[in-house]
Amino acid sequence: MSEADATRKDPVPEPRWLAEADDLAGFLFERALPVRFSLAATPEEREAAYRLRHRIVVAEGWRAAGDMPDGLERDEYDDERAAQIVGWDGSRAVATARVVYPEPGRPLPTEAAFGIVVQPPGLVADAGRLIVAPEYRDPAHRVLGGLAAAIWTAMAGRGLRYAAVAMTGGIADLCRGLGFDVEVLGPGREHWGAERFPARLTVPDPRAWRPIR
Repeated sequence: MSEADATRKDPVPEPRWLAEADDLAGFLFERALPVRFSLAATPEEREAAYRLRHRIVVAEGWRAAGDMPDGLERDEYDDERAAQIVGWDGSRAVATARVVYPEPGRPLPTEAAFGIVVQPPGLVADAGRLIVAPEYRDPAHRVLGGLAAAIWTAMAGRGLRYAAVAMTGGIADLCRGLGFDVEVLGPGREHWGAERFPARLTVPDPRAWRPIR
């Protein structure tokens, strides 16, 4: 089955990589416990994601609090078409990420920021705004790994295997460790408070995957 077939609305067989990636996602979700991941389903849950983003970007010095007087970090891509992933510890939002799906005539956030087109058009989602609260970070990146699993699960639900990402060198190394193929698409520059470069990630091939303990 071609990847174009994966976007058809009529039922088609699931590609082999999808089931294998689901196995890896299950491992990373379990590893991230007690944090559990879900798509924000209500205005209150989306607001929790934006407030967490605000807290961290201000603390990291990526944006000034005065630029976001409502206490929410969001932009024009944070509409009903975006999937807001939230990692919850009980009722507390402790991690978040955003997935923007491809739409004809609308560049993805990474494409717009770096002036590129990520191939193949229409089959690439955008993964961004990855945030883990400092108190939930650890050397093994357990919560960040669970967040990555939630991202590719959201992508797989739309039959998408590729993600456009504006990333730092450290995040690129982590993604490679999780089994993602990282293809650098251009030079780095200042973006969202740090030196980042555009890249295309491919859902992990389990045969190349090495879990980070």
